[in-house]
Amino acid sequence: MRRTGDWGFGIGDSGFGIGDSGLGIRDSGLGVIAMLAALIVTIVQSVAAQQPPRASETPRTVTLALTEYNRLMDLANRPPPRTIAAPVAAVLASADLRVRVERDTARGMFTLAGDVLR
Repeated sequence: MRRTGDWGFGIGDSGFGIGDSGLGIRDSGLGVIAMLAALIVTIVQSVAAQQPPRASETPRTVTLALTEYNRLMDLANRPPPRTIAAPVAAVLASADLRVRVERDTARGMFTLAGDVLR
């Protein structure tokens, strides 16, 4: 005999029952069949959700002719092409000159814009 508040299930003379709260299926054979069907559906769904085991994997190789392999090795071992040096070290794009002359003194501000190539 179960106490109030305990949860469990059992199969008795009056059918199949779940818990003490009155949640029970008390038909003689239909309750057992319904519960077994629900259990089977749950198990089948969990098995179907798993990834199937992989069959023997194919080898991960590439077959090349010897001439093609040698050509690829020569290309890989070739030194990188030399970069051509710029003919000049820098290019001046624009210049802004502001000069202020007072008696014997000249003050100025220069703004240069350009690219350094070397």
